Amino acid sequence: EKWYSLLSPERYQALKESEERYRRLSENIRDMIWIADGDGKILYVNRSVEQICGYLPEEAIGLPSSQYLTADSVEKTQKWILETEAMVPRGGSYQREVDCRHKEGHTIPCEVNVTILRDEDGQITGYEGVTRDISRRKRAEEATKKLNLELEQKVKARTEELAQAYIGLKQLDKTKDEFLALVSHELRTPLTSIRSFSEILLRYENEPETQKEFLTI
Repeated sequence: EKWYSLLSPERYQALKESEERYRRLSENIRDMIWIADGDGKILYVNRSVEQICGYLPEEAIGLPSSQYLTADSVEKTQKWILETEAMVPRGGSYQREVDCRHKEGHTIPCEVNVTILRDEDGQITGYEGVTRDISRRKRAEEATKKLNLELEQKVKARTEELAQAYIGLKQLDKTKDEFLALVSHELRTPLTSIRSFSEILLRYENEPETQKEFLTI
């Protein structure tokens, strides 16, 4: 307000209107928009914090941002900040998945986009972030993963059934070959005899008694 007092009435009004416009936009977004100082203390958060974490904005302001994260996600966040510090040039943002902690104790899977604010010397002065509830997306991913697993199990079971059926068919084919070989062997001798006697019969056309003997055989 002191800074605004140095502006002309027209400039002051324009800035107030712009600020109000962006504030309305921020309040109507379903994602949680927040600003924190260098120590991670919340300086501003829109009303979506209530939908995601169960806190009213006035309750959230002044609390450490770690208040809204699980212990594991706090550790991961600190690691990401250190990784951005190690970048050359220094990284200015990161996007990751975290587990937010609701006021009532349960966790909410979220995606966070964080911009690291720095002063002229490159020292961290604060953070600006957007946190999105991805519970629905996670449920869809889990459902898809479950369906894929079930499909894989069905395909595996069916493949095993087909493999067993193929083994069975190969065994039947082998049995058929063995049967045909056996029948062929067993029939060869009598058929050879019949053929031989038939050929002999042709030689004794004028000897009915001899033909009768061979026909009897």
